[in-house]
Parts: sequence; structure tokens; C-alpha cells
Amino acid sequence: ETVLSGVVAPQTSVEIMQGGFDATTELTMNNPGPVPLHLYTAKAATDPGTIPVVIIAPGEQKTVFVSELGAETNTFLMVYNPDETTAGSYEVVLE
Repeated sequence: ETVLSGVVAPQTSVEIMQGGFDATTELTMNNPGPVPLHLYTAKAATDPGTIPVVIIAPGEQKTVFVSELGAETNTFLMVYNPDETTAGSYEVVLE
């Protein structure tokens, strides 16, 4: 089990990790912060979040398969904070 956590500035994407997962990897996302966060995968850390994006509300915990977060060829696990003024925080547990 690997736990990755951090802070996401307003209107910013943060790379949680690159590689180390595949479409069948299960992960649990906790959102202990005050704003909803978007969890997704991307081909590059600079790519914007596109559909599908899993939205995790403040105080929510969700378990998803990486295949729900984007194309199977994507190697970057990303989180985006759409809020205009408030920083968010995340915790991801890889099983």
C-alpha cells in the first residue's frame, strides 16, 4: 500500500505520480480539504483534465479503478483544483 498526499493550489493541476499503475490498479482518493477536486490520468503532466474525470467532494472518499480516470495509455495520475481562491488537499492510497 502506497499513500501519496499533497496540496493543490487554486486552478492548478498537480502530478500525483507517473507510472507504477495500470488500468486495473485500484486507488482510494480522500479529500480532506474544503473544495471539490478532479482526479484524472493524462499522457503528460501538462495535459488538462478531460472526460472522464472523477470528482471528489470535500470530506469524501472514493475508490476507483485507474481505467475510470482516462485512457489506458495515460501514465500520469493527476489532480486538479477548479476553485478560484481556495487551495485543496488530497490523499491517494494505491492498493
